[in-house]
Amino acid sequence: MSNTTPVHQVRLMPPAPLASFPGRGGTRISAAGAPYVDMDNSDAGTAEANGWVRIGRVGPTANRPVAFLYAGTVMDAPHPGDRYIDTDLGITVYWHPALKAWVDVTGTPV
Repeated sequence: MSNTTPVHQVRLMPPAPLASFPGRGGTRISAAGAPYVDMDNSDAGTAEANGWVRIGRVGPTANRPVAFLYAGTVMDAPHPGDRYIDTDLGITVYWHPALKAWVDVTGTPV
């Protein structure tokens, strides 16, 4: 097992059309008219420091955050109200701690 933090994607809104910032893989630029940009979490902090707004984690259903133990520590556990933009379903889902499930806006587990 690797001792590195898993890389995940996050969705951010740029502060203006064609906004840019220096990311790890080079300069990141939002496309003209694009309401959001998906990028590695490793660049998200830099983007936020440059005025970008984090919307939430993004990816396929199989990549939704789930809690797991690593060296006796709970890692990647979702928190109440966490949102995940599920690209397979095309919807945003939210963590419901009482149900221990991801739910849609109606509260239905998905």
